[in-house]
Amino acid sequence: MSEQGSILNGPESRGASRRLEKTRRLPLVELSLFLFVWSVCGVAINSANLSAFNLQQAGIEAMVERRQFSLEGSETPQFKIKVYYYEDGRPFGDTFMYNGRQYAAKQPGQFMAGAVVYFFLRLLGLSYLNNYTLTSALVTLFTSSLAIAAAALA
Repeated sequence: MSEQGSILNGPESRGASRRLEKTRRLPLVELSLFLFVWSVCGVAINSANLSAFNLQQAGIEAMVERRQFSLEGSETPQFKIKVYYYEDGRPFGDTFMYNGRQYAAKQPGQFMAGAVVYFFLRLLGLSYLNNYTLTSALVTLFTSSLAIAAAALA
């Protein structure tokens, strides 16, 4: 019994418990870097860019409010996005028409991530129609900025 006790309470077990403590502790440097990068990205969000790059927000709004991928039908004035055509009738730009419906010419992954955030913001009473700048800034903060901060640690 005393032999077993010395094995469990010896210097090796204390070293193992210290290593275990280090692995269980919150990595303060990584957390600080993450919060710093996320804060800098949040401070860099401005209303001019939110208005100029509104396609992401339009796709998110369409998914949450109208449960569709097509962009038409929004009451929000910022989301009246025009489809542009070359002289020969081919569309160019960020949107296109298909079977009479307007779609974003972008991959839907970021729209889907933003839709999750916007869904919860709507539960809190925020919407693009009533609070465009605040809502789009929060969606950007919790999607793009959060991804950038996580990537800074990778």
